[in-house]
Amino acid sequence: MSPFSHLLQAIRASRGICQSELSDLIGYEQTYISSLETGRKGPPPQAFIDRLAKVLNLSADEHAQLVEAADASNRKVIIEKEVPLDVYWLFSDLRKHQLDLSPFQVRMIREFILLKETLAAQPEYPVQKIRRRKNREVHM
Repeated sequence: MSPFSHLLQAIRASRGICQSELSDLIGYEQTYISSLETGRKGPPPQAFIDRLAKVLNLSADEHAQLVEAADASNRKVIIEKEVPLDVYWLFSDLRKHQLDLSPFQVRMIREFILLKETLAAQPEYPVQKIRRRKNREVHM
């Protein structure tokens, strides 16, 4: 299941409605909703998401989550022109091994990619000066 499929199904279930009821509410075929929820179809257009949010009276946060999940569910990756050569090889390796990656490997790759953002979010603590005691000679 894609992130969008999972979230759409969860939102629909939380509202206690079946696919056919949702299709009547938003004006899309029940088979289309089923295909979205099972991941047979890629993420829907923005108009679908906006209509769904309006009809189900989703919060701004839920709407934003749907948009983010739809973006994450996109199956096509476009590599920008100005990236280093190694980026091409990285995507090539990911394509070749996507079905062989363990959940641990996926989590590690994602954490490594997001490391810069994680570090940037860490609060900076001011450097404190270390007070050194002056070397006192003891006279007897």
